[in-house]
Order: sequence, then structure tokens, then C-alpha cells
Amino acid sequence: MKKINYKIILKKNDLIELRKKIKSIVFETKPFNKKLFSKKFWIWQYKKLPSKKSYIFGAYHNKKLIGYIHVPIFNFLNKGKILKSCCIQEVAIQKEFRKLKVFTNLCKFGINYLRKEKIKVIYSFPNHKSIKTFVNLKFAKVLQFKLYILPLQFLNRKKIKIYSSKYFKKEFENCNYSFIKKHSSGILRDNNYFYWRYDNCPKANYNYFYIKTKKSISAFIVTRTLIFFGIKFIIIMDYAAKNDQKLIELLKYLKINKNLKGIFFLIFSGNFYFLNELLRNLNVIKVPGFLNFRKVNYMIRFLDKNKKINKNFLTNFSDWDVL
Repeated sequence: MKKINYKIILKKNDLIELRKKIKSIVFETKPFNKKLFSKKFWIWQYKKLPSKKSYIFGAYHNKKLIGYIHVPIFNFLNKGKILKSCCIQEVAIQKEFRKLKVFTNLCKFGINYLRKEKIKVIYSFPNHKSIKTFVNLKFAKVLQFKLYILPLQFLNRKKIKIYSSKYFKKEFENCNYSFIKKHSSGILRDNNYFYWRYDNCPKANYNYFYIKTKKSISAFIVTRTLIFFGIKFIIIMDYAAKNDQKLIELLKYLKINKNLKGIFFLIFSGNFYFLNELLRNLNVIKVPGFLNFRKVNYMIRFLDKNKKINKNFLTNFSDWDVL
């Protein structure tokens, strides 16, 4: 029987070892983008967070690292209160140790440690392979992310001014706050979050598209462009609106923006308070489950007793598509 020890990784030398081990462990699974494990991305993802804090828990055999979980800290809004939360975001276990419940025991160790650190909410986005482990760890399944496709050629050509920006504007603040407070719970997407998540991200270039009245911004989305099989898509990573009709209006007339030439489809996912109404008002195609190439589940555990998430919660690609 292999004896495995678990501990939090704090020392600088251990972190250097960890980054080397990440490459060898994760590359076994053929990562989507090897650049994600560069030092620059590492610092952004775990050092320059709005909270400036993340935890790393390691599993060791014969004093050698054989697995880890990485847990960044975020503010979580629940029924008007801001709770300290974390995401079990990055996990890897060395191949020969994967059937020894290392991941389960590592999570148990991490949860006990986080409880002492006064973390109130733990969430993650497991796929079908790891979801059973999270169920056994008393995580509740909130939803499985569904993909929605909006063909841009079906959108209205009515001339309405659509603005764009590479950066989060101060004027977005009121619109964003108005949108957030209409939800019962979700990651607190304040100004610092947007600056970190999009403006300073070393992984991809993001664009903000928005509409405004004479006085203020009424709706905005954050997008990135991807190419699959030679076809350009834009993915909506984040969104906010002062009311449901403004976001519907923004999406309906998005095609006319000059920055979207050559792009045929828009993809989005997640949950917000008027999602069903938006789907009814636009020519949205729901991607069948068997064609969804990344069946990701949103699961959550409150470390305080008798707390649960309501249906009126906010989540989107921003929460889980960090890697």
C-alpha cells in the first residue's frame, strides 16, 4: 500500500517544484493549450487575482509531489451578503496514482483547511469523469452548462449604434451593479474582477461591445474570438444590462458592428435571471447534449449549514473557462 501524505504548499522551493510537476502531470492529458503553464499565466491566474490569494494543496509519495489542487479565492455574493469563496479550479494527479482516491483525500484535506480559513463557499466545474467525487464530497449540482448558438446572419440589420472597447470602462459600473443585484448569488463581478479577468489576461484578447443612451451604458457584453474548422465564432464570456430588453437589443443588432466582419456565429452559456426570455426573443439554437464537446457541471458546497443556492443565480463562461 502506497503511503500518501497531504499538505498545503507554501514554501518557494515547493512552488518551483510544483510548476515543474504541473507540466509533467498535465501534459499526460494532452492539454488544450500548453502556453497556459507559462510563468506569466501562472502569476496572473493565482497571484494577481482581485483577492491576491490562492491556496495550493499537494499530495506526496516518498516526499515527491504526485498530485495537487489549486484553489483561487473570490468574493461570492449570496442574498446580498459577500462571502469568502474559492474554486477548485485546477487538478492533476500523476497517472499511476489515479485509482487510489488521491483526489478525494486531497479535496477532503483542502476542505478542512479552508474551513479553518473561514471560507464559506466552495465551487467547481467537474466533467462527467469527476462529478461522482464531488457528489460524494457533498457538493450540490446547480446546473450543467448548455451551449447556445446565435447565427449572426439571422440578426436584425436595423441601424443602432453598437460601440466597442478593448477595456472595461468606468461607465460600465452602474450597468454592471444594476445587473448583479438582480441575482440571488454568484461571483462578485466588480470593477477589479473585470480588470483582472479580461483587461490584464495574458491568454486572449477580449472585446467589450455595448449600447448607451445619452446618460449611461445600458448593456454590454465581453467577447473573445475563436476559430473552429476555419469558421470564426465569438464567445460571450460575460454580460450585464440595466434591464432584459437592453441586452436582447444589443445581441439582436450586434451584427452591424464593423469589428465583427467575417464572423458567423455567437456562442454563449450560463444562467442569468432572464435567460429564458432572451432565448424566446432571439433565433437561438440549443446545442444537443451529444454535440456539447465540454459537458461541464456547476457544483457548489456551502461550509455554513442550511445554506443553498437559489434558482436566480448568475454564472457564465467567465467562471470556469479560465484555463
